[in-house]
Amino acid sequence: MKINFQTKSFVLFGLPSKILQAKPHKTSYERRTHASDEAWSLKMSSISGLLSICRKAGKLVMGFDPMKDALAGGKAQAVIVASDISPKTEKEVRFFSGKKEIPVAKTSMTLNDVYYALGKKAGILTICDKGFAEKAISLCETENTDNIE
Repeated sequence: MKINFQTKSFVLFGLPSKILQAKPHKTSYERRTHASDEAWSLKMSSISGLLSICRKAGKLVMGFDPMKDALAGGKAQAVIVASDISPKTEKEVRFFSGKKEIPVAKTSMTLNDVYYALGKKAGILTICDKGFAEKAISLCETENTDNIE
């Protein structure tokens, strides 16, 4: 490999390439406030904040199979579904939750919003604490009524 420091290019395997400057990683705050993430609103940050605290407390289960396990074990108190989850998956979530009479709420958060807020890309969030569950359901309901009006 030959490096030419004057032109900031190098030759690798006989093919010249320009050295690209590495971009620093964005912090979670920068990702949320990025121009492409305009969907973040005050209400979404309150639901994402609640889910973040719930996860840190160990009362949040993420994913479909872990949701089924939490429902079978009697731990689940509420299920939150992302807005861009497939209709088939949402129907299955409502079916399994309905058998145990657990409320299901749909949030306006997308899978990417959940990833930015919680660090894991999941469309199904199961809350295993009664207090967190009641607050999350109420926030999702106010979110949905504001979107309809």
